[in-house]
Amino acid sequence: MPSDEAYQAVLAELAKLVEAWRIHREVINRAVSLLNREVLDFTNRLDQNDADRGARQAQLDAVLKSITDGQEQIRRWQRARLAVELLAVLVVIAYVLGKGF
Repeated sequence: MPSDEAYQAVLAELAKLVEAWRIHREVINRAVSLLNREVLDFTNRLDQNDADRGARQAQLDAVLKSITDGQEQIRRWQRARLAVELLAVLVVIAYVLGKGF
């Protein structure tokens, strides 16, 4: 029976096609699963980097504050030194003028 053989051949080809589609579907599902895992890992790394970035920013803020505080202290010392030097110049002027008269 040729039609029975053709029917069996079509069924065999359909079975191969079903197997190929099953393998294809499994590959796609595994790829999607791996991609999801990679996305989650990437998100976790970004979250970790954000936390680290916050800590680094806090350290930078502390260093910048200490620098600005140090600059302000230097300005105060410079003002005090300038005042002492001006006072010393005035004392020298007063001494020279007092000696001369």
